[in-house]
Amino acid sequence: MKEWLSGEIFSSAFETEVEALCERLRGMGLNATVESKKSKRGRVFGLYSLILGSAKVVNRNIDLVELELILIPGEDGCYRCVSYVVQAKVNGLEGRLRAKGKPVRKSFLSRQVVDFKWKGRELAQVLNGDANLRDTLCRMDIPRYLNASLQIKPDKKHQRVRIRPIETAFPSVEALEVYDRIAQHIRSIANVLPDTQKQ
Repeated sequence: MKEWLSGEIFSSAFETEVEALCERLRGMGLNATVESKKSKRGRVFGLYSLILGSAKVVNRNIDLVELELILIPGEDGCYRCVSYVVQAKVNGLEGRLRAKGKPVRKSFLSRQVVDFKWKGRELAQVLNGDANLRDTLCRMDIPRYLNASLQIKPDKKHQRVRIRPIETAFPSVEALEVYDRIAQHIRSIANVLPDTQKQ
């Protein structure tokens, strides 16, 4: 595995994947270009991951879409998912911008989603108050994983906020609209404090 991760095959593979993400986003009507093909290691849900690169999105609330490869031990394939990124000054706002959302199902065994609840501070309250967003999330086909959640995490080091989706495939049009709406709320909170801090 180490030889594959450091070899030319892997390098050309992730370049192709980032370009494929851009093509997919352009096919959905977004102005997307390859922003970066630099890989960065990390961990997701206790598994090793690599951010393969990112697509820059123009004229939307989302600034970047990161493509990530999650390596699952004992499996030949890889688990892909994307993070939706809002570039914003998050110093001092980390608690206000962190949120976790989960579907509420009709019953424990039911696939039917009847509500979508957010936990956290200010951002979670704003998201819970957005009836259109909650209705759209209820209509989406959300996988029924035991502890699946939609997570919003501020990244102080890189001055950005990541929206980490539940699903792992390339996004649908509906999913992109949901993440863009969430990004709009993130921007509204992130843009308030910098002006007051300048006083």
